[in-house]
Amino acid sequence: MRDEHGRIDIRWLSDACGGTISCKGEFPEQAVGELVIDSRVVKKGDIFVALRGENENGEKYCGAAFENGASAVICRRGAAEAPASGGVLIEVDDPLAAIQRAARASRLQGGYKVIGITGSVGKTTVKELCIGVLSRRYLTDGTRGNLNNALGLPLSILNAFGEKMMHDFAGKRYRGKERYLVLEMGISVPGEMELLADIARPDLAVITNIGDMHAQTLGDRDNTAREKLKIAAYGCHALLFDGDERIKRAACASYYRGVRFITVSHRLAEGEHALIKNVRHSDSVADGGFDLEYTDQNGKTLEFLRITAPFAGEHAINDSAYASLIGALCGVSNSEVIRGISLYRAEGMRQRLVRDGKIYRLIDCYNSGPASVTAALSALEIYAARYGCKRKVAVLGSMLELGEISESEHMKLGKQLCSRGIGLVFTVGDDAKWIVTGAREAGFPAENIVSYCSGDDFEKIREQIESNIFEGDIVLYKGSRGVGLERLIPIKGQGSLGFDGYG
Repeated sequence: MRDEHGRIDIRWLSDACGGTISCKGEFPEQAVGELVIDSRVVKKGDIFVALRGENENGEKYCGAAFENGASAVICRRGAAEAPASGGVLIEVDDPLAAIQRAARASRLQGGYKVIGITGSVGKTTVKELCIGVLSRRYLTDGTRGNLNNALGLPLSILNAFGEKMMHDFAGKRYRGKERYLVLEMGISVPGEMELLADIARPDLAVITNIGDMHAQTLGDRDNTAREKLKIAAYGCHALLFDGDERIKRAACASYYRGVRFITVSHRLAEGEHALIKNVRHSDSVADGGFDLEYTDQNGKTLEFLRITAPFAGEHAINDSAYASLIGALCGVSNSEVIRGISLYRAEGMRQRLVRDGKIYRLIDCYNSGPASVTAALSALEIYAARYGCKRKVAVLGSMLELGEISESEHMKLGKQLCSRGIGLVFTVGDDAKWIVTGAREAGFPAENIVSYCSGDDFEKIREQIESNIFEGDIVLYKGSRGVGLERLIPIKGQGSLGFDGYG
């Protein structure tokens, strides 16, 4: 747990981890840095967590971490020694379980409120939108990058409200005194959400949607809904979701007393709900304007008007609506909601539009599933029209972890291509071959679709793709992270146009 200056007490951390302290030199009472799991990025004051993985053993790098300036190292008992001068060794039975335990303690003692975000598609986007909205009124932190699993979530909690943030915001006055931590919570196996929810204890939670992501491990959508619903198992006050019947059935069968279930949709709903209304479309990058009418459990109505989604597609409206309602439930004003959402910018390999000379590249190589690919194709159409692109090109990688439904879902994707007006398609990955089958069955010209296997040389694939892309084209790169489509993107251009979020 960090103090008002963003420092963490090392004795508290050791106790919270269930650890034992060893120190041969001067004992540093506090650490100002972050908990990290890669000794190569350790900076002065950081705390290194030595994990044993399938491919690497962090215990071998405890000495290197101390040499790089680590104030403490969390390590399995007997696996390392404290340095001769300076630095603390915290010995525990299991480093991963130890930081999970410490994160739970930090959450319970930290004095902040938690917003938990899960769902098959859109978690990161909604998380960033919520941070933007809440930070207009409150000191707000959130998950960095994709640290959303059984390892990443504890790191996000223990590193929240750190020294840099508290220094940057020193003396800044917020309208609200509360602090908020917005946490992305991703799962891939049954039982994982219950662990995450026990650690994070969200006050408010969002399930963006239920799709087929991780169908191979989570099972069908009904079972996925039941697993996602466990985000509300530990003291959650309200859960927002899109009216999915699977979630409704799972909620009715749950034993989570005191949880308010709030639907967010374009249709009239009973009970506590938020209605997306007066949707306005344009051909601009900020594509969707809408109003949000929230009716609480007592029938009282609150309106949030003239909200503009900061990227293209219907998913943009839905994601912005979740963040707007989170803001409303937390006391953020209409003007603050509008401003917070407008500041959203995509980063990394998630839904970035990049201008590369006279070619536009729409990059979404972080993850992929049926719903997110459909959203990406919709965005491709919108941006092609917006920027006057002559031809739409799609580079589509396999959608991984779909299990038994992989063949059928890839074929469904292929059948979309004709109606989307795609001019040229490249598929990459073994499962992606079914995209070709579906496309040809739907009448897509065979000469305009090329398929590559997982083991093919990516350098040659890139050269072949580039030789068929010309000025005026817009190219979508969409695939699961494991495919590595980013290796096919030769960015030489002028940077991101900062648009998006559908994945």
